[in-house]
Amino acid sequence: MQTKCVLYNDNYGVQRMQLALRQNGWVAGLRKIKRIMRENCWLHEQKRRSNGITKADSEAQKAENLIQ
Repeated sequence: MQTKCVLYNDNYGVQRMQLALRQNGWVAGLRKIKRIMRENCWLHEQKRRSNGITKADSEAQKAENLIQ
């Protein structure tokens, strides 16, 4: 059962949380930290990345070929 989390932490991701815990003397794996953060709604949804496809602009002017 998935619940939508309203509360999240923008500053600490899983790796940064692991580093902070390690600096305070706690040792925990990334999977365990991720599970705990997900259960407590401390993770936010990851931003989608673009797929890198550039659409051609027919109105743009073509650059002159200066190398001839």
